[in-house]
Order: sequence, then C-alpha cells, then structure tokens
Amino acid sequence: MEHLCKLCSGLDLATISQTNINSVYRLSESINRGHDMFLYTPWDVSLGHSTALLTPYYKSIDLLRKSAEACRLCRLIQLSVDTTLGNMGADARTGRAKCELFLAGQENTEGLQVLGYDKDSGTHRLLYYLLGGVNFWVHSVPESPQSTVSLEKMKRWMVQPRENHKHVNKPPRLPTRVLRVNKDSQEVILCDTEDQYAEYAALSHCWGSSRPFMLTSDNLHSLRSGIPTSVLPKSFQDAIWLTSQLKIPYLWIDSLCILQDSPDDWIHESSRMSEVYGNASLTIAACRAKDSSQGFLGPRTAYEKITLSFHVNGIFSEVFVCASPLKYVGEPSRIIDLEDEPLSGRAWTLQERYLSPRILHFTHSQTYFEHGSCFLAEDGCTVRPPPSNPDAVISQYLIPKATPQCWRAWRKIVTRYSRRNLTFEGDKLPALGGLAARFAAESIGENGSSDPGDCYLAGLWRDDLTCGLCWRSELPDLSPAGISRAPTWSWASTRSSIYYGTDWFDEMEDLAVVRDARVELETPGNIFGRVTGGRILMGVTRLRVHRRPDSPHLWCREDDKIFRIGTSWDGRKYLAPEPGRPAISADGETEIFAVPLGWIKNNLTSPDSPDGLIGPFFIILILDEDSLGLGQVPTFRRVASGFVVSKDQGELEDIIIV
Repeated sequence: MEHLCKLCSGLDLATISQTNINSVYRLSESINRGHDMFLYTPWDVSLGHSTALLTPYYKSIDLLRKSAEACRLCRLIQLSVDTTLGNMGADARTGRAKCELFLAGQENTEGLQVLGYDKDSGTHRLLYYLLGGVNFWVHSVPESPQSTVSLEKMKRWMVQPRENHKHVNKPPRLPTRVLRVNKDSQEVILCDTEDQYAEYAALSHCWGSSRPFMLTSDNLHSLRSGIPTSVLPKSFQDAIWLTSQLKIPYLWIDSLCILQDSPDDWIHESSRMSEVYGNASLTIAACRAKDSSQGFLGPRTAYEKITLSFHVNGIFSEVFVCASPLKYVGEPSRIIDLEDEPLSGRAWTLQERYLSPRILHFTHSQTYFEHGSCFLAEDGCTVRPPPSNPDAVISQYLIPKATPQCWRAWRKIVTRYSRRNLTFEGDKLPALGGLAARFAAESIGENGSSDPGDCYLAGLWRDDLTCGLCWRSELPDLSPAGISRAPTWSWASTRSSIYYGTDWFDEMEDLAVVRDARVELETPGNIFGRVTGGRILMGVTRLRVHRRPDSPHLWCREDDKIFRIGTSWDGRKYLAPEPGRPAISADGETEIFAVPLGWIKNNLTSPDSPDGLIGPFFIILILDEDSLGLGQVPTFRRVASGFVVSKDQGELEDIIIV
C-alpha cells in the first residue's frame, strides 16, 4: 500500500467517487471542443457559492505540490493538474493557479475529478474549473497483450451472449475469399469460399504510407497454395496468431482477400463491406498501429499508478489509481471514440467499426471489447455511452425505420467521417458505402419504396434531403479540383470536414420542395459507390444576394425583411454586387442567390431569435455556366451554406414627431 498524507488518508474515496455532481452542476467546455477546458456552473443560480456534493481538498495548488513530495495520491493529482495548467495560456494559468481545490466523482465511470474555485476571479457567477482527475480500476493490465492473463480475458469476452449478432444459431456466410489459419500459425492459405458458411474474423487496420503485402494476379496462385506467415507484415502476423488462439478457423484481411490490381474485383468486394464486417464473428481492430508493419501485440505503454484500499458496502479491496487525461475526466464516455489511436483517423475504419457486432480494440494502453452497447476495458472499467451517442444507436441496429432518429444518427456519423483521412479522394463515398447499405436495409420501406437507388443520393437520403443539404464546411476547401465528381450539393464534393449546425433539424419546417433527385453512378448498380454527377429539382424561393461595404456578411431581402446571412463557404469565396445593381464581372463580382431551405421553431426566445425561430437555413448558389441554355429551368451550383444571423426592418427614413 502507498504512503498517503493525512488529508488523503481521511478521504472516503468510494463515497466520493460515487457522488454524481451533475444533478447540481452543469458541465460545459469553455471554448471550442478539442481544447479541453471545462467548467461547472450550478443549474440553480440561487445556490450562491455552494459547495454541495463537493469534498474540500487543498486550499491552493501550491499546498498540493508541497504535499505531493511525500504523498503518492497527491503526486498523481498534481501531475494531472499541472498537465492541465501547462495547456493553458499564461493569463488563464495564472488565474487557475490561485484556485481552492475540491474533489467529486466522475459520471459514467469510476474515479475522481479535481475542481478549482477562484474566489478572487471577480465574476458574478459561481464557476468551478475542471483541473484534473484520476481513474480507479481493479485489474492490473499485463505489459503484453499476448500474456496468458490477457488472452484468457479475451476468451471470456468472446463467450458473452451475442445479443446483437445475426448468426447466433448458425455460422455466417463467408466472404468471397478468406485466409485459412493453420493451428501453429506458421502458414496461411487463401481459400475461395463464396456460398460457404463458417466462423471468421476480420481485421481493421491502417495501411499507412507504404503499401502492405497485397493480393494481386501475380501472387494469387502462391497464396492459394499457402505461404509462410513470416513473409507478411507484423500486423497481419499478429492477427493470424490471435485468430488461431481464439480458435476461429478463418481470417479476412482486405489487402489479402481483394485483388488489388483488379478494379472490377475491388468495386465488387468493396460494395460488400456491410456483409463482410457485419457477419464476422469478431473484428480485430489494430488501433495502435500506424501501418501494417508495426503490429498491435507489442508491449503496452506504461503509466504511473498507485494502489489504494477501497471500502465499499463493508468490503475492503484494493484498486489501482492513475492520472486521467482531462478530456476523459470531463467526458468519460469520450474514451469510446479512441481518438488518440491511429486507426481512428482513417476514414475506411469508421464503417468497419459501426458494422461490426463484436470488436477487440488493441490500443497503446490496453485492450477493449465492444459488443452492442457494451464497451469493456481490460482493466475492469465499464464505460457507459450516453443514450444520444450514435455509436450506441448504430451498433445495436435498433434504428427505427425512416425516422428522425435514423437521419440524426446519419448526420452525426457523416460529421465524424468527414474529419478522417483518405489516401484516395475517389474513395469518399465507397469508404462509407457499407454503412450506407446497412442504413438502407434498416430504413427503407416505410414509404413503400423498395429501391435503395431512389433513396440514397451521394451521401444524403431522399427522406431527409432538405435537412441533409444544410451541411456546412468547417474550413473552405481551397485545394485544386481533384477527382471527386460528386454533385456540389453533396458533402462528398469537398475535402473539408463538415458539420450540421444544430441537432434540431428534426423539427425543421421546410421552405423548399424536392420534386426529383437522382445521381449518376460510375458503376451501374453500385448505388453506394462512386458517382459521376447528380441533380436535384426543387421548388424554391430564390433571393438575390448583395453585399455591404461595412459588413463581411451576405445580405438579401424578402418582402419587407432584410436578412443578414452568416456564411460558410464550401471553397472559393465569391463577391456579391452592391445592392441595386447587377454584378460586374470585371470587378470580380458574381450573381449570388440564397435559397431558404427551412426554419426551426425552438419554442425558446433569445436575442438571436426573439420570435422563437432559428433560421432560415440557406444554401448559397451561383448559376452553372456549363448548363446555360439546356432548358427552361435554371441550373445552379452550390458554393456555400448560410443561416440568418439577424433580421432588419430595412432602410429607415428619419422623421421628426412633434
């Protein structure tokens, strides 16, 4: 056991860790997500300077540092707090250093969070700054994931009830090709197994900048005859060893089971990702490996930890304690994203995770097992995702057909997907095609349609098209035009990451009508793959846009209202003409139009929406020069999205009343 200071020795750690302060205090990020600066404020502003549900700790950070010289728990907490302060600017760091410290439990996991209160801040509100935290767990994690202890835990996980697996009573259908793993893991044989049924595992991995060992027409025969595993990259060797240890007879690896020099085979097999990962008995996620040469079964990263006694319901036990990154203290369920692992940055692997009913995640620190809505850690912690987390919704395949919940989950997934990296720009739609196919199978049919091609449109859905068009670029895509030929109204047309400005689109009242929509497929029949174009026929109100010399916004008028539009440009920024005159191309001006798509009644009032309305939300268009003269209906290209920042009465006349 560890030596503790008098203050830490007197703490009832079990009681503190089970205290849910979220019933009294509201947690928010003080600036943009990703900067990891959180603060708590009371839900009830009448609480004054209340310390309800908080346990007093040290009166200052300096006193904590002094105690940390001899107390191991103080040292861990000091390490966490100093890391937080080191990530702040000088002014913020100076203010937080004066804070009085308090302890509280963490939501949805086991541990402590450290809060700081600056009584000299001068603010009229009660603010507690989240400064750090530590986590508790009951099982020590072996250095090697190949240890007997780790392997036995994985085997126990694998016999968990397959509550969401479609093949509980019968083996699944095998992919077109799989690798047969010999018992000694020394040789693998490529087998053609279409229309055969058996258990198999699938590997989810990063290819990296160097191309891994691949299946081609030249080595197809030798792989069918069998090759030694020693010639394969380390990640493949690790996956073969693990598959053999878990007594799974077959393994699917994309680069070894799809002919990489055959475009036809690649198109056919990539369109079946929903089946490949959805039917797998297990997906092995090589989260920690940047490429296939690194492997994922090497020694884990070691963190400083201590052992403390824990007293719960009259039972004494020991727990391990370790400092936790602040983002996981503020949002414990965020660990489910595994955002610090290389695999989580690859676009293809997002659908591989969502489609897989059972996954072993091999990270730098430990192994996690994900099945259904459960996310189990090797150290014994159970992380519970919030109900709104799209991971939980998708992994259970419980999305009601063609409902707002379905489309809301899709928009969140597209937002996450757009922030990941693709080696080949042309893969933007195929790399999400398997998940789109699963969505189509789950959501199509309520309106009588049975043709997914009429419903899925280059990353958007016909039943959610008006809301789906409201995507916004986080940064303008100013790179040279690439090989993407998606229509401009699709998020797949931009390299930029995108987002949707609100979760309230389910309540949006449409101001435009979709009359027809279709896309042109690069490969006939492959509706979830690449496209070469597309168009939407809409009935809209088209508003001419102008600029003002003293404003960065776009402006437009409808009846007696003037709208100031906050604009997110998809790429190049266009210059609108000044009011009352046409665009002068010689001056770099372009005729720009705003099309209102809808608005939201939020039943709230604020300075930005005194009438309780959010919006309207716009798409910003310019005439498509290539389509002029093709018909009576004008054709446009999307260049931006926008929303109403404010509504003005128009130009006012000065008068005197006596």
